Formats: sequence, C-alpha cells, structure tokens
Amino acid sequence: HPQQSPKHADAGCKALPSASLCPDTPTLAQHAKATEEHQHAKPQELDTMQLTRTCPSAACQASAAHPQQSQQHADASSETLPSATLSFDTPLEEVYAETSKIFGAMFASSLQSPKWDSRAEALSSLTKLFTNTIHAAPSCTGTHWRLCCLILNKFLRDKVMPVQLEAFHLFEKVFENIDGAISREEVVHALNALVEHLLDKLGDSNLRLHEGARRCILLCAEQQGLLGLGTVLAKLRARLGRAAKPRERTKAHFGILDTVNCVLTNFPGRCKDEAHDERVGTAFTEEEEDLGSHQSEEFWTEDDVAPFILAGMDDTLGARVRSSAVALAVTAFQALGVDALCPALIELRPAKQALLKQRFLEAAGMDFIGDDECEDGSEDLPK
Repeated sequence: HPQQSPKHADAGCKALPSASLCPDTPTLAQHAKATEEHQHAKPQELDTMQLTRTCPSAACQASAAHPQQSQQHADASSETLPSATLSFDTPLEEVYAETSKIFGAMFASSLQSPKWDSRAEALSSLTKLFTNTIHAAPSCTGTHWRLCCLILNKFLRDKVMPVQLEAFHLFEKVFENIDGAISREEVVHALNALVEHLLDKLGDSNLRLHEGARRCILLCAEQQGLLGLGTVLAKLRARLGRAAKPRERTKAHFGILDTVNCVLTNFPGRCKDEAHDERVGTAFTEEEEDLGSHQSEEFWTEDDVAPFILAGMDDTLGARVRSSAVALAVTAFQALGVDALCPALIELRPAKQALLKQRFLEAAGMDFIGDDECEDGSEDLPK
C-alpha cells in the first residue's frame, strides 16, 4: 500500500511483527478502515466492494471501487494490447499474458488451472468485473471486450459443463454491452467465430448446455447491432448438413430445430406474398452473411422455416427429431396459416401430411376429421 506514510507503516510493523513474513496480511489499522468503509457504504456500492475483494489485480480494484480513477487505468490498459484489431490467431500464451496485465496475474493463473472449479470461478469473476468496468471506465471497454472475446474462444470449447455455463454467461454480458468504440465489422467478425462453438453445443445430451447455447444464439438474433435474424437462420440452416455420422446428425437436427423454433417465436411471421419484396429468406452473399443483413425488428416467412421442417421429417432421424419438426410446423402454422405452408409441405408423403394436419387442427382447437382419408393419402393438407 504505497499511499501509507512511512511513520504509519513503521507503527503497523511494530504492532504486528509477523507482518514482514506475510506482506499481504493487512494491519489492524487497514482492517479497521476497511470495516468502516463497508459499514458506511451505500447499498449499491456493496456489490462493487465485494467484487474488488475477488479481483487479484490492484489496477482492477481501483477501477471498480474508484470510478474517478478509471480513466487513468483505461489509458494504461489500452497500451498493453499491441493492436486494436481483434485476431483469433493470437497465441494462447499471449492471451494469458494480456489477461495478467489487465485483470491480474491470479486471473490468468486461475484460467490456466487444471482444476475446473478454479476456471469456472475465474470466468464468473471476469463476468462481474467486465460488467463493472464498462460502467466505471467506458473508454476501457474496447480493450477489455477484445480480450474477453479471445478468452471466450478458448472456454466456449472447455470440456467441463460448469466452465461452459460460465462462458455462456460471459458471452451474454460481452455482447449485451456493445458501444461505439467497437466497430460493426469487428463485432460480426467475433460472432462468426464464437457462434460456431455455440452451434456445437446445440442438442447436447446435457439440457443445460443446450439451453445455454440456445439463449446465446437468440441474443445474436435479437440484440441490435449483432448478427440479426436472417444471418442466424442462415447459419443454423448451413449447420444442418455438416454432421456426417447418424448419431451426430440426430443430435444436430434436434438442437437446431428446437433453436429455430425458439428464435421464431420471438419474431413476427409474415407471408411472403404480403411482405412484397421484403424477404428474409433470400440467399446471402458471403459479404452479406458476414455483415448480417437483417436486424432484430425484421420478420420471417414460410421460405425461412420450410427447409427446417422438411429436414426434420426425415424418417432416419428418429421420433425425437420428428417431434421437433412438427412443433416447428405448428409454430409456422399459427403465425402464417396453412395456406402459406402448403406449397412446401405438399412435398411430404401423405402419411406425414396427415400427421401435420392433425397437429394443426389440434393447435386450432378442432377435432381431427377424416382419419381414413388421411391414412390412404387421398386427402391433402387443408386449404
């Protein structure tokens, strides 16, 4: 504590001779002062004080507890990164080195720990620290944001579930708080890399991992300035055909269909005939996909949802995937009506059309009529 006077420091050492053996041990005066500050702190300051205790870096403590000093800390931190451009080719050793400089050596050490609970705790503290930093030192956001993206690129792929769940929380905080210091192109560049790790978790046998990844993907579609609805749907559709092994295909299809259903329920649906030339489901160029052509206020049409329904009705994928496809079809039916879906769903075999017809009628609160006709396939979907 360099701010203490030599006289006060000497008095403290005399009062506690063992202090020289443990430099980090606080003196009685320091402990009393900390206790008094805690007693007189305002309620909204308590969380900040608790956070500074978990932060091993003195610079981070000053930024969190003393917002008036955050500008100096921001300037010092921004000088530590060699470039203001985010690069996922940065070696992991450099990422940990920058973490040590900006957030403290204990953070970097905990992130590299072979113990999963240490890594999870470090990510949890980093989430709180990042949230606090963007409010205390806005000019420091860009530097911290880029470093957090590099950390996410590592820990979204961690093998331990609690660590992955903490990484999901960090992802949400990092991309919920985008300011003007970070360019649109840089945000999309980061998401194009990180969303691939999220897609890998969709359909995971652990429901919490699936739901966490789904929540992050929904954020990418909804949050202003991120990928937008059109690009998210394009990425989900592109992932459908990547899994080669049957088991991986079943997992991927279930996770993707469930995520698409979740995303579409948070956006309005419009028939493409009513939408005129404003179509969401058009093909993207590589540049359009990278920049995210659609914003959160846009809508979806039958052209967006039909490929997912048709893919999920494949018999080889099993009953679980087929149930997800039927649920997605019901969502589209409730938003668009059956007339909009008929041109696409007419490609299905009559028995599958009958199944969808039954679910549509049930969703509309009607009884199923015409069992015999639907079984032999002589009746198409209702017009």
